[in-house]
Amino acid sequence: MYKPKLTLIAVINGAGKSTFFDFATEKEKLCLGPRINPDELALKYNSEIVGGKEAVKLRKQYIDNKETFHQETTSEQPRNFFVPGVAFMPCK
Repeated sequence: MYKPKLTLIAVINGAGKSTFFDFATEKEKLCLGPRINPDELALKYNSEIVGGKEAVKLRKQYIDNKETFHQETTSEQPRNFFVPGVAFMPCK
């Protein structure tokens, strides 16, 4: 049975969130689904508010449609962060 996954990539600015996504999907062939990147959306719409609203809209759409996706965000508190048991699914 298919179970959609949400992957949240949350680290400080400049830590390599987009680089990780590119590496994981292109080199490792992991299925993270489409990316929601509020920074890219803010640039696209030339507005942080409009970009943020678009990010919320996309997130709701993916959840409602039970689709796998991932979102990038920043972490205001830099610290070591480890979640045991996290695994990424390879694409088929």
